[in-house]
Amino acid sequence: MKIIKAPNTQIKVPDQASGTYPTDHQLPKAHGIFVAVARRKGGKSVAISNLARMMDYDRIFLISPTASSNKTILDPLGIDGEDIYEDLEDKNVINYVIEKVNQERDDYEKYLKELKEYKDFLKMLNNPTTLIPDTMLLQFYKNGVFRPPQHKYTGKSQRLL
Repeated sequence: MKIIKAPNTQIKVPDQASGTYPTDHQLPKAHGIFVAVARRKGGKSVAISNLARMMDYDRIFLISPTASSNKTILDPLGIDGEDIYEDLEDKNVINYVIEKVNQERDDYEKYLKELKEYKDFLKMLNNPTTLIPDTMLLQFYKNGVFRPPQHKYTGKSQRLL
């Protein structure tokens, strides 16, 4: 096989990894796939649930036929009941999770858009010659004061598991 180097095809590696968030230096990076393999009663659920707890995820989706029997182990994770899927016969389980993850993404993108609009609004508010649209005034006027948009994860990108 003959290898031909094409001109102008230098690979540029990003300076930092994408899709990660800060984790304790003793923990693995959050962006990854973790697999636990052991015999029955070998501590898989205990190990993975403790790792998930230490990683401080914002929302956890659990697909497991043994979720109910592992309730004591999983309770400290605070997983919403609507995010637990035990029926593996339901072929749409993955689609349900994907829909919820996409909704989280959409909510975050909406928040970022509204935050930009709020910053633009503040600039307009500080310029006495600018006419501010009524819709913008109403958008940020809450309980007698102008308020920035709110996000359920306080404006940070979601950490989902």
